[in-house]
Amino acid sequence: MVASLISTFATPRGRLSRSDWCLRLVQSGVTALAFGMLALAAAGNDGAALVALLYLWCVACLSARRLHDTGRAGRTQLLFLVPVLGAIWLAVLLLQAGARGRNRYGDDPGTRLDYLRVDIHH
Repeated sequence: MVASLISTFATPRGRLSRSDWCLRLVQSGVTALAFGMLALAAAGNDGAALVALLYLWCVACLSARRLHDTGRAGRTQLLFLVPVLGAIWLAVLLLQAGARGRNRYGDDPGTRLDYLRVDIHH
């Protein structure tokens, strides 16, 4: 269970569709907000800062996987460091449609491989 959560949110390997990227950003944001408030109450600013760092790591991993879906390397996120235009260009790249078919980062997350499978239970 924990390994599945880590591979879903905290590893930069593989590809991620636009819709899954948006959904996971919202999920991780809500979770970070809740745990951040708990950490702030329990451990003060240091606890909240730790939760914020974990959240930023998850956002970076999810965004790297999203960039992989467009055929770009995760390090493309460094565009964010360029004032104003870098953040705008990075947003454009993250919101682009993904590359069709398999690319060097993995299979297309938009294709369903199980569409012909039928489960019949007696």
